[in-house]
Amino acid sequence: MFRRFGLAITCTCFALTVSIATAALVLAPNQARAIIPEINDLLGRWCNEDGHSYTFTRTSLEVTWRDGEKKTLPIVKIEPMQDFLAIWWSFEKMPDGAIDATAFTISEDKRVLIQLQNTGGDKGPRIDFRRC
Repeated sequence: MFRRFGLAITCTCFALTVSIATAALVLAPNQARAIIPEINDLLGRWCNEDGHSYTFTRTSLEVTWRDGEKKTLPIVKIEPMQDFLAIWWSFEKMPDGAIDATAFTISEDKRVLIQLQNTGGDKGPRIDFRRC
């Protein structure tokens, strides 16, 4: 079960939803073209301009919010899709062993990590991260 890009949709719908979102993604003329990252591209700490950060290891994603609160999410699997990399993670409060995913691309120069817009479930805008 997948809860990020729809209330409760299947992985197939997830790929279609994010592919459509990615196709609609327009980068400003001065930004590099986005590519699909590999896990080695993600490892380490990434920050956004609002003060929250992600720290990736091969087995976990640590999320730090603006207020300093931290949550470590075990990574269940890393799945390259056609237009993005899906990071599947679990959270102890999710019912029935459900997992969630976040979709990423990265700039061609690998300096900007792009979390794609979430259009359902845990909704949120596109977020750009830079190494911190």
